[in-house]
Amino acid sequence: MVKLSIINFAVICALPSLVTAAKCTNGLYYCGYNLAKKGDYVGEMYAENKRVGAPTDNISLWYTLYYCGAGGDGWIRYIAACDKCYDGGAGQSDYC
Repeated sequence: MVKLSIINFAVICALPSLVTAAKCTNGLYYCGYNLAKKGDYVGEMYAENKRVGAPTDNISLWYTLYYCGAGGDGWIRYIAACDKCYDGGAGQSDYC
């Protein structure tokens, strides 16, 4: 019974590290849909689009290009609205 409790405790302690969202990579450009998959960026994307007067509906957020690292580690900055936004692949910038 004690061993089971120790195992449960170890699993519970490990959970926060398993669900921590990943930050975007500073210096890369991201399509909104990739930022949303990477971590908890939807609120930041919404605020950034609102700041520049760009549309804030989900489709617009998904097809906006953002720059990672502007203003701090993992922060994003609005770059452009894209008709189509392309995934540049692992370790590469996305692009319109």
